[in-house]
Formats: sequence, structure tokens, C-alpha cells
Amino acid sequence: MAIMQSCCCFSNVRSGSIACGVYSLVTSCIYLAVWSWNLVQAVNLLTGYSGPTVDGIYAAYSIDIILAAFLLIASIILIVGVPLHNKTMLIPYMVGVLALIVFQAIAWIILFVLLGAVSIVLIVNLVVWLLFTALNITCLICVISQYQELSEGRGRAMMT
Repeated sequence: MAIMQSCCCFSNVRSGSIACGVYSLVTSCIYLAVWSWNLVQAVNLLTGYSGPTVDGIYAAYSIDIILAAFLLIASIILIVGVPLHNKTMLIPYMVGVLALIVFQAIAWIILFVLLGAVSIVLIVNLVVWLLFTALNITCLICVISQYQELSEGRGRAMMT
């Protein structure tokens, strides 16, 4: 039995999984653009500096960009895989969204540890991130449910 029977405002997890793929495709394009821009700005700002903090900034943005690119590709594979009823094409999406959630949670924890009391300024950003994370978790559970449906021989489109 699947975790969910319907996803968001869709009557089944099949349609919801396609919607999750489209949502993740759009957000990963936005993430890719923003994080690439931030990396370019960091490179311009920190040119000539060196040290563990600078290396950490480069590494963090590089990991963000790699994750966004992977999620972009995984979203396309999901959008193609759901209509084909191919459960293995859902796996990259599940891995990508889970990796994004975990990495962003680790980044927030590190940010709060480094900034300490000054981190109160980041509360609005944290709330926005939590809302997007809740949506990402919902998408992840929806796609896992579609995977379970396909594993059990269900989850296919109704044929007339």
C-alpha cells in the first residue's frame, strides 16, 4: 500500500508525480541561476583572498550547483518516466530531492553555528526555506508513493 493515494490537488499520485517533476524542474532552474550568480559574485568579491572560509564558500556553491543540475536532469527523467510506467526512472528524482533537503539542512545548521546570535536576521529566510522544504518533502513522498504503486502493479493510467 502506498503512503499517499493523492498528491496536493491531484486525484492520484501519478498526476501528482508529474506535477512534482514540473515544480522541481522550475525550481532547480531558479536554484541553478541564483547559485551560479552567487558563485560569480563570490569569486569577484574574494579574488585575491585565500583560506578555509573562501574555500568553503566555493565548495558550498559548487555543491549547490551540482545538486541543482542533478535535480534538473532527475526532474526531466521523472516527467518522462511516469507516463512510461517505469519505476526505475523515478529513483534519480527521489535521490536528488533527498540530497537537496539534507544538504540544505546541513548548510542551515552550519550557518546558525557560525553566526550565532546574529542569525536572528536569517529567520525570514529560514521560514521561506522551511516552506519550500515542506513542499519538497511532499513531492518526495508523492513520488515514493507512485514508485510503490508501480512496484505493486498499480499506478498506471486508466485505459479506455
